[in-house]
Amino acid sequence: MGRVEFACICAVLALAACTAKVDLAGPRRLPGVVVHTESTSIMTDGKVTLASLPLPTTASLTMVDVAVTELAVTKSGLRAPEQYRLTTLADRSQGSMHLPSGETRSQDHAGPFAGRTQRTDWSGTGWQRSLEGAPPSRDQQKLLNRPWNPPDLYPHEPLRPGEGWTLTPAQLRELVADEEAEAVTGNVRATFERGVRCNGGECAVISLAGTLRWQTRDDTGDVARLTWQVRGHRLRNLTTFVEERFELHGMLRSDGRSGPASARIGTVIEGVVAESGRQVLR
Repeated sequence: MGRVEFACICAVLALAACTAKVDLAGPRRLPGVVVHTESTSIMTDGKVTLASLPLPTTASLTMVDVAVTELAVTKSGLRAPEQYRLTTLADRSQGSMHLPSGETRSQDHAGPFAGRTQRTDWSGTGWQRSLEGAPPSRDQQKLLNRPWNPPDLYPHEPLRPGEGWTLTPAQLRELVADEEAEAVTGNVRATFERGVRCNGGECAVISLAGTLRWQTRDDTGDVARLTWQVRGHRLRNLTTFVEERFELHGMLRSDGRSGPASARIGTVIEGVVAESGRQVLR
């Protein structure tokens, strides 16, 4: 075979590999396989505007959230998993607000299920969640009563590079990754960009871009409405079907209220949030 013919064959094979359809969702997990996920969310240049009198007060804000979870299928039915076990190894939020007066106000609190393990069972119509060990608190039970779905960010049909999909409401909720988030909406588009080599195997590069909206409630019941303009990428291993790396970043805005219950004032938080993380199998 001549060099020209060999080069042509290589080019054809490379083109076929680049245009072949790829299953991004992968096979369903078998019982006993644990997906270990680590993520960090950072805002280092945030601005807080307090609607104080006689003039608004502006302060600088730094926030760091860290979460580590492990998810495993513990029972599988004929068609799909029927039971999961989700352990929150770490879930902590830390922040500091620096006022023009020189005063610094700090916060440091754990997430609602930090150090606890949830069990989720398929009832035939939906997922039912419970806590192992000590009974849940009233606030924890409220969260356990909310709808839950296993991670399922990818379409269940093969895609070619350049093809994409618009995330469903359940997938948007997965991106927010906050147990206390309510009314998650938005419009985020994901695109399978290309295949690459990673860790001696094949990975898919997936881009994401769009807007996420949700709300949270504080101890007084006041609602904060958040909007996050996001862009990012995920590097998905096509052998293990875990995220070798994922990242989202963009401007976050939160409109709510803060302060003592007897003197709540409007509070606007704005800043660029960068979230990154990885997954491994255990």
